[in-house]
This record gives sequence, structure tokens and C-alpha cells, in this order.
Amino acid sequence: MERATESSREAVGAAARSEQRAVPEGATVTYQDVLKNPDDPRVNAAYARAQIKAGDLLGASTTLERIVLTHPEAADAQLLYGFVLYRLDDAVTARTVLTAIDPTRLAPAQRTEREQLLTQIDSRSRSLHQSFTLSLGGHHDSNRNAAPDDGNVLVADTPGALQGEARVRKDWGYIVQGIYDADYDLGTDPKTSVFTTLNLMRDKQMDVGNYNTVSGGAEIGLRRQDGPWRWQAGVFITQMTLYGDYFLNDYGIEFKPVRKLDANWEAFGEFRVERQAFHDIVADPTGNENSGYTPTLSGCEKALAW
Repeated sequence: MERATESSREAVGAAARSEQRAVPEGATVTYQDVLKNPDDPRVNAAYARAQIKAGDLLGASTTLERIVLTHPEAADAQLLYGFVLYRLDDAVTARTVLTAIDPTRLAPAQRTEREQLLTQIDSRSRSLHQSFTLSLGGHHDSNRNAAPDDGNVLVADTPGALQGEARVRKDWGYIVQGIYDADYDLGTDPKTSVFTTLNLMRDKQMDVGNYNTVSGGAEIGLRRQDGPWRWQAGVFITQMTLYGDYFLNDYGIEFKPVRKLDANWEAFGEFRVERQAFHDIVADPTGNENSGYTPTLSGCEKALAW
């Protein structure tokens, strides 16, 4: 894994060095220069380099796409375009652009850089990706049964003192969780894949056993990557037991669109509609009253690590 990561860094670094050679060293190009020379591939490549340095990978992609379409012979610009697409996680289009380059138009060092990028893209484009995560944890609760701190309770306007196990009880426990993820690439352009997630969790209390829970669930759906956009849609189901009794059945649908804003930030939204069916059990004899449909809409903007 360390060797693959180092190879990836070398490939990205090599492509970056290649795009720097696309224009004279020290050249500073602005959008006004592009307007004066809209069809000059060297000027456009220099402007794209400035956009990359400013973190505007999407802008650089637009600049290079236009010049590659009008000047297919501009091998330096094609190599830079493939590098930008690779950074934007559009591996399918990046591979198409890089394989279309005539190697004879590249310097020997650039040909090596192109091959390194293609190798990394092929490695990332395996049909089946799988992962398994095992998490172990512990917790302590100073009032696990949520009893009044003063030990008194009011029943039908009559005060009374809590007795025995009804009083405040401290407890600790452990949590074990396993998550299996699989993603199968269907080989389409734009990239589309089928994904599934299986999870199982156990939360065991040491003393207050009526809070012991075991839950398991599964999700299956489709993911699609198209340039800066990515979305996934699927169905899920979760079941949970409480103190050994079948307590909850939760199932529904989920839709999640994601938009990459630049190299370091992306925005996403999440919409879920689920049906939560609770069952009456000894630990919660009125659980069924909490059953119903629950819509959820959320969104966020977060940083990405590269």
C-alpha cells in the first residue's frame, strides 16, 4: 500500500512538472491574455496552470477541454488535461484523454509521466473494490437508567423515593462494530457502479442488561460519477434487538448528490425517507406508539484530503 501511494505521488508530480513545461518558465497569464489569444494552446495551457495553482481545478478543466477540442495536436495540453481530470476523480475521461495522445509528440520524460498516470488510473479502475472495518470501543455512564439524581419521583402528584434498581445506577459497557463495503464498477462512461454495505453492531452493558442492543443492517444501490458531480441512490434496512427482544425494524430509501467545488472542498446533500416500526417488548411495552415515517434532509460542505 505504501509503494502504491508513493507511485501515485510520483505520477501526479510528474504530470505537474509536464504542464509547467507547456509554457516558458516565469510566464504569467491572465484571463485577459486568453481573450487576446483565445486559440493559442500555449497561452491557454499557461492560464490553466495559473488556475491549478489557485486551486481552481474545475476552471482549469474547462480551459483545457476547449483547447484540446480545437487543437488535438497540442499533446502538452492533453497531458495536462488528463492530469486535471485525474485530480477531479474523473478517471474514465482522464484515461480516454491520455490514451488519445500521440506518444511521438511527447518528450521521453513526458511519455513516462503519461504511462505512470495511466497505471494509476488502471489501478483505481478495478471492477470490484472491497473493504472491511472493525471498530472496538467502551463507554461509561454515571446514570445509565436515567433516574432522578435526588432519588425521588412524583407519581399521580404523590412524591416517593426510588428503591432498589430504580435508583441511579452507574454502568459501563463495550461496543463492537463490523462494516463491509463493496463497490462494483459496471464499466460505463460516465462511471456507474453498484454498491452494498453490511453492518453489525453489539452494545453490551455490564450491569444494566436491559439496555443491551444488537443491530444489523444492509444497503444496496447505484453510484454515478460524472465530472464534478457524484450521486448515489439506494434502499436500506436495519433491525435491532433490545435486551434480546426484537425491537425495531427500520427501512427506506436514500438519495445523496455530491458536487466537487475544487481540489479541497465538496458540497453534498442527503435525503432519506424511512419507516420505523417499533415493537412492544418487556423493556418498552409502549414501543409501537413511536412507529411511523421519518423524512430527513441534510446538507454539508466539507474538506477533502488528497
